[in-house]
This record gives sequence, C-alpha cells and structure tokens, in this order.
Amino acid sequence: MRIIPELVDGCQLKCALCWNRNRTGTFKQMSLKTVEKILETFGRKNNYFWYNWGEPLLYKEFHEFASLTRRYKNSISSNFSLPISDQTFQDLSKMTELVVSTSGMTKEVYNYYHKGGNFDLVMSNIEKIKGFNNVKIHWIWHKDNKRQYNWSKRWCAENGFQHHIVLCNCEIEEAMEGFTHPYLKLRHFPSEKFIHCKLQRWVPISVDGEYLTCCVSHNVGLGYTIWDNITYDELLRIKRESAFCKKCNEGEFWRKF
Repeated sequence: MRIIPELVDGCQLKCALCWNRNRTGTFKQMSLKTVEKILETFGRKNNYFWYNWGEPLLYKEFHEFASLTRRYKNSISSNFSLPISDQTFQDLSKMTELVVSTSGMTKEVYNYYHKGGNFDLVMSNIEKIKGFNNVKIHWIWHKDNKRQYNWSKRWCAENGFQHHIVLCNCEIEEAMEGFTHPYLKLRHFPSEKFIHCKLQRWVPISVDGEYLTCCVSHNVGLGYTIWDNITYDELLRIKRESAFCKKCNEGEFWRKF
C-alpha cells in the first residue's frame, strides 16, 4: 500500500501537464503532529510518497520532517525550481526515492511545459543530487514532448537516473470542471486501454489529515481523517460509494497509456 500525504497545498509553478495547473492552492502546510500521526497509523511496512501535486520542498520545516521520517521508506516529487539549502540537500540524500519532473532538455522547451519555472536553477539543483548514494532517482518525461525524448533518455542513462514516460491524464478535470489550457486537447483512446482506478491501492491524505478520494486538486474528501478509527477496506468501500469516484469509474476516465 502506498500512503500519499500532501505536505504543502500548493505549488509555485503552473505546468501545462499538471492537474494543479488551473487551481490556486491555499499553500497551507501539514503540521508535524499530523506527520507523526500518519507514521503511527500506517507504520514502517508501507511506502510513503509525500506529494499529491503540491511542491514538498516549499515545506518550511523540511529538516524536522526529514528527521521524523528517516527510518521509513520515503519518496517525494519536486520540480526542483526553487532555492534549496545545503541542509535540505543532506535530508534529500537520505530519502528512498526522488522524482524529478522537467520535460525539457533546453530552456525553450522547458518553459513551454513548466510555466513559471527556472530551467538554469533546476539543472543546477539536479547536478547536486546526481551523486546521492542509495537514492533511486526517477526522471519524469511527458509523452507530449517527443522531439527531445532520445536526448532525455540518453542523459538519464549517462547519469544513473531512471527514465519514465508519462502522460498526465487531465480528462477527469476536463469532464468535471471544463478544459482551458491552450497546450492540450481532449484525448480519446480505444476501449481496450481502460483500466480500473489505480488510486484504489493508494491512500491520499490532505494537509489536514483528511482521507481523499484521489487527486488533491479536486479536494474531494471522504469525511474521515487519520484520527478516526477506520480500516483500509472501509476506506475503499466509502470511495466506491462516493459520487465523485462513481463518475470517474463509470466514465472510465482513468486510462493506461
């Protein structure tokens, strides 16, 4: 089981291929007390991915957070487009996995996908994580950017990064909230590509400790928090009965690319 707590409700970028691109977050941050309760609730047998479309490196108490979670299996995803202190780099070097999202090997292409980002700062920060020992680093490359794919894949092989091709699925947002981004178009796929909602194997948690249906961008809570005595099976049952999840599953918005 993968536990997905959101450390920060917001991000400084508005990336073209991100669910959060049209949403203004509160930038509220999870309390250390909530972090402790999550760890106590789910224990060391599970994997923790401290990211649900907010930027975790904006967390003001990152060193204290890293100290609390050090003995657990921890991963974060960052755009790395912000100043990072030496202390935070040390804390990142003790993570289990880091996920880097760039989608551009040059400033021109990067800026097309990552609105508000700083390509030079990103690459400078990435240089500093190259030498991390015992940390698996995943390089996320969006399928839309085909022109620099081979360059990106070769660069990852040379630097020991895991290269991943993804295509963020914006269709649930398009169906429920309207579609406004100029870089993307509504996509249609063959029916054989449909799969069951993969987030049923995940446990997303908001900055306040509330259990969520799936993506924090929609802020659809289940009405229960980590302080409630509720099992994982009960959470799944509640999800299946929620109007939001029914609309997603029945409309088969989740796709395998």
